[in-house]
Amino acid sequence: MGIDLERRQTTILRAKTFKNHKIPVTSCNYSPDGKIIIGGVNDGSLQLWTDKNWKPEIYIPNAHSNNSEITTLFVQLICCLSAIDSCKSAIIQSGIISKAIQSTKTFPEAHSLLFGVAGAISYLTMENYSVCETFHKFQAESVLINALKTEDITADDAILITSVLPLFFQIKSNPDYFVEQGCIEALLMIASHYPEDIEL
Repeated sequence: MGIDLERRQTTILRAKTFKNHKIPVTSCNYSPDGKIIIGGVNDGSLQLWTDKNWKPEIYIPNAHSNNSEITTLFVQLICCLSAIDSCKSAIIQSGIISKAIQSTKTFPEAHSLLFGVAGAISYLTMENYSVCETFHKFQAESVLINALKTEDITADDAILITSVLPLFFQIKSNPDYFVEQGCIEALLMIASHYPEDIEL
């Protein structure tokens, strides 16, 4: 449920379902401004509500099939929230990014998971050197490089990642690290894949 602070009134969140009966939300979290709530629902779905009408705007059915898929869905939601300015501080302070980075090592073949973590890192570090320094301690740049080296990366993801990589270049005392990790080859590969993309 949500609270309308102006009217001091309780708002009931109703989970989306294909059957006409009540389904409990078993776990949830909300953005610092109280405008977004993400919940795990007892039917196995993940759902996202906003304060527009407190009805599910994102519905992901069958989200609990295995650990890799659950982690990927969770990280993708974190990535979406990381693009919202009002949510960034809470995500950074929660320490969830270090765990997300570790999840890419646990599930190295899950490319969607990798892209989600790379996206969250990119949104949170964009034009923020101090956050970049913090994430550097968790080897965040290795996630960005690995994402760039993945053949099925989209142009949009590549543009997002390459926009923040220079910050990590500045932090790393040994620039040869990026050469050794194949960063230059990855950038050249991306450029050859999307030659028509001027921004990239």
